[in-house]
Amino acid sequence: MYQTARLAPRRLLSAKGGAVGVKFGLFDHMTRPPGTALHELYERRIAAVVRAEGAGVHGYYVAEHHGHRLAMAPSQLVWLAALARETERIRLGTMVACLPLHHPLRLAEEICMVDQLSQGRLELGVGRGISPFEQNFFGHPADEARGRFQESLELILSALTTGRMNTEGRTYYTFPEAELSMETYQKPGVPIWYPGNIEYAGLNGFNAVVPTPPNAAQRAAYQGFIDAGLASGDRLNPRSSDATLACSQFLVVARTDEEARDIAYRNVTALNNLMRRSSSAAPPHLQDPLPPLPDDPAVPFSAAGAFQREVAICGSPQTVRDYFLARAGENVDSYFMVGTAIGDMSLAESEESLRLFLNEVLPAFHDAA
Repeated sequence: MYQTARLAPRRLLSAKGGAVGVKFGLFDHMTRPPGTALHELYERRIAAVVRAEGAGVHGYYVAEHHGHRLAMAPSQLVWLAALARETERIRLGTMVACLPLHHPLRLAEEICMVDQLSQGRLELGVGRGISPFEQNFFGHPADEARGRFQESLELILSALTTGRMNTEGRTYYTFPEAELSMETYQKPGVPIWYPGNIEYAGLNGFNAVVPTPPNAAQRAAYQGFIDAGLASGDRLNPRSSDATLACSQFLVVARTDEEARDIAYRNVTALNNLMRRSSSAAPPHLQDPLPPLPDDPAVPFSAAGAFQREVAICGSPQTVRDYFLARAGENVDSYFMVGTAIGDMSLAESEESLRLFLNEVLPAFHDAA
């Protein structure tokens, strides 16, 4: 059984002498490597999350997709409920729950269930979804996704706050007022995350996620949006006066920089191809073969572009450790969500990358308990 010392967060000193609180989380598409048995994928991923918790990882977040190989945990809260019973401290979240694909009453009830089962460890990342064909799977056109997202989010947050869901005057959902008869374990409620748009997140009091480490200007802008939302008095999340700005990156750690780059380049390309298929109106199995992309950072979905923009990073433990130490020194209260299972990585490759990260990178950011 994998074991490591239980570690506590460390406060690093930035170049300006201020303290920097550094946390790491894991982001997971739960992609199924070719030839992998589904039960094996689940069992080994559960074991990986348990190992991550023991090493001091702060949170684990899982994506939602339907009808293709990109995501094997389409029922995110079912998966997180299973993880809740195998872990004790690690935060467990959706990143994101595609709200137009859920009935708001059922989702609100399941949020309460999983937050209770985890004894207050659930975090809710929300979005409208990026796949037009997934919207069609659930019976509505893709151009309704934005409106359905907003309406559903308002209904869910109102229900979690008041205990009732009232659809009077709504466009997409019409049913009698429902009494939730359930509540979240966390008070005043579960943390809410919104990726990609710091203005929307800040104005509504949500935690925000961006694809690369935020710079000082982004952090200042985000704080300005938080302040403006507080002043307006009409935030969707009025219960919290602060919020977190995190970044999410794909990460490959191997024994050498060269080995890490080979694994990363191959699997970022595979991931990007899965994402290219996700942006179509036709399901992946009905799409034409994808033409290869040039190795050009200016081309959308190219692996070269992912590395240049630091959406993906790779290297030996020393290289990756130095990268995150440098990034942490630039920011205040940094939260890095890293994806160590990318594209078509085999279970052995992704587990080795995570092992090296937990054993040889993460200790640089912790003091022994």
